[in-house]
Amino acid sequence: MLSRLLPKVFQPPLYAIPEPPVPESPNEQAPIAVHKLDFPALGLPKYKERFALVIDNLFTEDDCDKLLNAAEASAEWEGE
Repeated sequence: MLSRLLPKVFQPPLYAIPEPPVPESPNEQAPIAVHKLDFPALGLPKYKERFALVIDNLFTEDDCDKLLNAAEASAEWEGE
């Protein structure tokens, strides 16, 4: 009953992007997980005809470092 009195801003979302999965043990890599975004459920109805995925744990930290280094070495970055 109280939730009907509160503005929607204070109500928990009905749909949220799940947290990334974690590895079962410290020696394992976390499993890769894919989630399709539901834009209207996220409060973004103007993107309802769009498609997007969140892919968690696709790259290791080492992979990310290599990609970042390659991108930084490929061109001058503006604004720095």
